Amino acid sequence: MIENDTLISLIKSKPLVDIEAHASVATALEVMKVNKVTALVVYGLKDHWLGAGNSNLCIGQKQLIGLITILDVILHLSSKHLETSATNYTDLISQTRVVDIIGKNEESMSLWVGDTHSKLKFALEPLSKGVHRFLVPIYPPTSLENPHPKPIDFQLCSQSDVIAQFAPLIESDIRFKPLAATPVSSFCSSSPILAKRSDPVLPLLTSLASMNLMAVPVVDHEGILADTLSASDFKSVLEGDVSIVQDIIKAITSGMTVGDFLGLVSRGKVRVLKGVVSPGVSFGEAVSKISQSRIHRLWVVDAFGVPIGVLSLGDMIRGILSAL
Repeated sequence: MIENDTLISLIKSKPLVDIEAHASVATALEVMKVNKVTALVVYGLKDHWLGAGNSNLCIGQKQLIGLITILDVILHLSSKHLETSATNYTDLISQTRVVDIIGKNEESMSLWVGDTHSKLKFALEPLSKGVHRFLVPIYPPTSLENPHPKPIDFQLCSQSDVIAQFAPLIESDIRFKPLAATPVSSFCSSSPILAKRSDPVLPLLTSLASMNLMAVPVVDHEGILADTLSASDFKSVLEGDVSIVQDIIKAITSGMTVGDFLGLVSRGKVRVLKGVVSPGVSFGEAVSKISQSRIHRLWVVDAFGVPIGVLSLGDMIRGILSAL
């Protein structure tokens, strides 16, 4: 019964992708690129660091101390460029250390740890309240004999992982039938900010980080949804070499607009507006759309295409937990 399942039954076995605190940003970007991720857990030498939230999470001699994302990297390098008027971007990227970036926003200052043995309804609660990902400790088989076992590893569980696991159940399990039929208007929240194509992009990217948001809707001059500015836009940065990062830093610190920025990160590809629904769309349809499109939110628009709300992964998880 899923009501009695724990995090161990939910997570997929995948290695934790991490980076040493004193590694360069250039190395961090390469690790992200190779592993096709946009966030890295940061570690230092055991007993030499104070972990995020005074945590003491260790794997052998590694102490996990925080988290960095590609957005953190871009914003920090942009800030350093503005402070120093640096023109040698290669040196800026290679000489900046990961530890210089960690802790600049709320999520990187917090290493949430899921309770391995709690029922899902309680274990997943942080992911329903704005936490995008947390660590799940993996204990040795003999841990049941030890009242205070130490983890031998950690795995990262994201909001997307949770939705991917529950999507088939919401579609087929009779227990989720009432939830699946409920309109998304019952779960969505209002977007705190809107962007226009003509807005400078740097302040908006800064707002994404400071407000712990994953995306903001981009509207045209009539207020109709036209695009999305998302932290995921930086995935394309990791597909090329370091020169792309240099181009982006130079552009956004020179007052580049949202429209031009989206064109730059799209690298000439046509941008398709995904994840748009009406308030009456069912929760089940919304989860299916999220899963199939591999996106992280749905914009809820009125009959004229004006955004009136957003259904985030956290909103979806909150709905799922209410049905457990």
